[in-house]
Amino acid sequence: QTRETRVSVLRQAFDEDLRRFLREGIISTRHSADVADIIAAVQKYLRGQRNPLLDRIQFYNRRQGPGEPFDNFYTALRESFKQCDFPDMSVCSTCTARMCSACPQSLLKVNNDMLRDRVVIGVLDDETRHKLLAVTDLTLEAAVKLCRAEEAATQTGSSIPSPGAVQAARRSTYQRAKSSPPRPPTKSSLPKPGSAGTGHPACPNCGRSPHTKSPCPAI
Repeated sequence: QTRETRVSVLRQAFDEDLRRFLREGIISTRHSADVADIIAAVQKYLRGQRNPLLDRIQFYNRRQGPGEPFDNFYTALRESFKQCDFPDMSVCSTCTARMCSACPQSLLKVNNDMLRDRVVIGVLDDETRHKLLAVTDLTLEAAVKLCRAEEAATQTGSSIPSPGAVQAARRSTYQRAKSSPPRPPTKSSLPKPGSAGTGHPACPNCGRSPHTKSPCPAI
């Protein structure tokens, strides 16, 4: 597709207000602007209509919700962080070098520390938070790795019955079997005529072991 076609399709996706703002120059773009340039200009305009302080309040108040996977929480935290208009995390404030790792005060470290702090404060599980706080010189990468490992261990452990649960289940099965009344003998369990196993002929009346007539159940 040509640039004109791509731009035309993009403009049709905008609502009437955005199309008017672009047409009247309220959202300024170059005449030769492609799709990516127009989207960037629209995003810049929309960001300018929102108070960054509201985004920062949302960032500082973000916590992991019950049942929310850690990666979902962490992704939302990073997205919220990007909306806060904090200084560019890729530029060092000391030497102005890109992605400087030598200066301890680089914004990359400062902003990563901010994310790390929000992970520690916002993680749902208290036991995981205690483990994070016990780590000396905790980095953002180490905090994320520990949270993921703890979540995986919790999910795996919940699917494995504890020894106490297994023992309780066995005890319950034993108690039910012990309290159940004995079953009456079935016809197949009765000895067949002539097969009492004593070497003597079976009773001609009931087919059981030889006995006197008085206790014979068939009389």
